[in-house]
Amino acid sequence: MESRSSAQHATSGTAIIKKRGLAGNRASRLEVRLPPPNSYRLTPKIRFQLKPVLNILQEKTNQLFEKIIEYDFDDFAVLCRYLNIELLRAVNALYWPSYKIVIVIQCIEKADNSSRGTVRYYWNPMFDGLAIHKYEADNYYILVSAAFFYYE
Repeated sequence: MESRSSAQHATSGTAIIKKRGLAGNRASRLEVRLPPPNSYRLTPKIRFQLKPVLNILQEKTNQLFEKIIEYDFDDFAVLCRYLNIELLRAVNALYWPSYKIVIVIQCIEKADNSSRGTVRYYWNPMFDGLAIHKYEADNYYILVSAAFFYYE
């Protein structure tokens, strides 16, 4: 019989059970799927870096909206959904494990009025944060924000 430590046995997902009432009383193995052990880390292994995310926000937003002159509500809803998917893919490709990334895109038409917006998140300022990029044209502006939250 193999000799295993208790830590190896717990993570392997195998259990040895003896069946009662059978001749020979032989032990059999039963495969059990266990969730990965929780590390209870209070600090991330890889810290989130703001500069590459800000570069991605600027590059993708400018590339998509630089040719658009007029604000159209229906077209901008589709463009914002497309931009949100592209930004999320690009930011997740940088690979920060144990971080939840939330991207919010606001398209606002300039129509001789003022606007004010507030975004609040409850976070740990040592590990969580927010990257914001504003793209402005003659009759609209786009506000793209990427919030990142550490969780374990």
